[in-house]
Parts: sequence; structure tokens; C-alpha cells
Amino acid sequence: MKKHLTTNMLLSLSLLGCLCFFSHLFNWGLEIYHYSVILFFLTIYVFQSVILFKVAKTSLQFVSIYNFTTMLKMALSALFLVAYYVLFSHLFETQQNIWFTLFFLGTYFMYLIINTIILFSKGGEKKI
Repeated sequence: MKKHLTTNMLLSLSLLGCLCFFSHLFNWGLEIYHYSVILFFLTIYVFQSVILFKVAKTSLQFVSIYNFTTMLKMALSALFLVAYYVLFSHLFETQQNIWFTLFFLGTYFMYLIINTIILFSKGGEKKI
């Protein structure tokens, strides 16, 4: 579990650092919700790691809990995007909303790919 938590923290800090760096370099003026996307994904992936490694005792439980938390992550991600569009989309131009959606999806898949590789790598921490 430490490997997953450490990786997610490093990924989040790297993404936050990149956002700050490029925001200042290109004078983008990113809104708070760009940063909240990273904190959102950090929170749900840490939650998934804790649940998987503290609750799952057998292979069947691990698979069931992994599937449930994956569906929960997808539902929460969809709710996050819906909330953004309901609350903030009218404040920005269509192009900015599209860029935010692309940023959100890119961040989603980055977390998904990295966490899937780590979780199912041969050197995993938990042998069930």
C-alpha cells in the first residue's frame, strides 16, 4: 500500500508543479478547479488503495472490491464533470470548457494507467 500512496502523492505533486510552472511560464491564468482535479483524483485513488489493501482478504474479495471502486471512481468522475458544467461552464467560453474537459480526461487516464500498472505489476506488495 505504501508504494501506491507514494506513487499517487508523487504523481499529484508532479502534476501540481507542472501546472504551476506552465501557468506562470505561459501566463495561462488557470482557475482553481484545474488544481482541484488533481486533488480529486489523489483523493479517490488513495481511497481505493486503502480500501483494497485493508479490506480485501481473498482474491475474490480483491477483485470484487477493485471492480466496485473502479465503478465508483467512474461515477464520481462523471459527477465532477457534470458539476463543473452546471456550476462553471456559463462563466467561460466554449473553448475553455473544452480545454478543461481535455485536461480532466488526460488527468483521469494518467492516474488510471499509472495506478493499473503499479497495482498489477509482478512486484506487487500484497500476495493474495
